[in-house]
Amino acid sequence: MALTKSSPLLRAAVGAVAACGLYQARSFVSFAGRSAATSSPSQRQLQGLRRAEVVEAPATSTVEVESYEFQAEVGKVMDIIVNSLYSNKDVFLRELVSNAADACDKKRFLALTESDTPPEPMKLRIRTDKDKRLLIIEDNGVGMTKSELIDNLGRIARSGTANFVKQMGQGEADVSLIGQFGVGFYSCFLVANKIEVVSTSFKETEADRKPIRWVSEGSSFTIQDAPEEQLFGEQSGTKLILHLKEEAQEYLDSGKLSDLLKKYSEFITFP
Repeated sequence: MALTKSSPLLRAAVGAVAACGLYQARSFVSFAGRSAATSSPSQRQLQGLRRAEVVEAPATSTVEVESYEFQAEVGKVMDIIVNSLYSNKDVFLRELVSNAADACDKKRFLALTESDTPPEPMKLRIRTDKDKRLLIIEDNGVGMTKSELIDNLGRIARSGTANFVKQMGQGEADVSLIGQFGVGFYSCFLVANKIEVVSTSFKETEADRKPIRWVSEGSSFTIQDAPEEQLFGEQSGTKLILHLKEEAQEYLDSGKLSDLLKKYSEFITFP
């Protein structure tokens, strides 16, 4: 993958992604979240989540902003990570790149088994905005629906995770293993104080596909439509925007990112 030193944009094209088995192990775009019932999202209660409020949007906008509190277990993970003294913060990039690759692999699998529409070439792009201290990771993978964003990023549903969280709280767990317990996404809070996720789902019909924005600063999260957002993929995909902490500005450096991406290249294959 070529990284342009003269520009703040860092691009990485992924021609083939990790095997489908990885999708079950680590997935940002579709990890851990499963419906608790067979009824539609609008008919069932979201397990472990409480809808805190509906925030009125500005008068100039008609977009409804919904606010939710994290499931208790997620809140514990967040508290531990936000206050973590764990020195190897590089692990967050491994988790996010792996999750993006899994999302691409899931889209390719669904296109072959459940869709008549062939998938676009799978790609991953990483870029920065040094002025705003942003690290942006984009993929054109399977994406998420609104209900999947709420379920997958708001609660933990994997067996063994609760015990791992308990061990983390007692300082007995290895944070580098966080991805094996379905909570690798939250490692991005090691380096960021605010996370935005914008996603469009490949599972939706073309007429129903629209970007949805998920935002969190660690204690709760909001969901809203994002009609103005342009995504990397033409069919679907996810954009992850990390608002980096002041002490994490090293991840805006092209050399640092290049070294890490080479190190974690086991999760992606380059053209």
